[in-house]
Amino acid sequence: MSTALVELSGIAASRATPGLWWVHNDSGDTARVFAVDEQGGVRATLALSGQTAIDIEDIALGEGPTPGTTYVYVADIGDNPLLRTDLKIYRFVEPTVGATTGTISGVETFQLRYPDGAHDAEAVFVDPISHSLVVITKSLAGGAQPAYRVGTDVAAGTTA
Repeated sequence: MSTALVELSGIAASRATPGLWWVHNDSGDTARVFAVDEQGGVRATLALSGQTAIDIEDIALGEGPTPGTTYVYVADIGDNPLLRTDLKIYRFVEPTVGATTGTISGVETFQLRYPDGAHDAEAVFVDPISHSLVVITKSLAGGAQPAYRVGTDVAAGTTA
């Protein structure tokens, strides 16, 4: 396994390339994703053009603003100290993996703002029926926590 994979925090199976998985590191890394094969070998390291990362926690694939197109959602949603008012979701069309390093252009960003104040979150998924992005929150104290839903058709550059 590559030394660039320091603390994997999310994983999603590629839809474009069978046997390939999209992963990313937890907080402390740059805004980038890795394509890894079934043996854990890094096939590509791809920077998200023009983006910075605070605490990326998860990655998901699903439909987006263009029906029938698979998008990758990279969720910069971590907030252990509960200080962030806006969280970021990076969205791009799933690429086919060719080059071993590079930059993904055309990355769209939209912000999320919880209606009831700050939360820490660990996971996201795209609901295959409603095509909504669902954010799963957590609490270090434990107990039931809310989940939040936003449409995957949210416009880039907006806050939802």
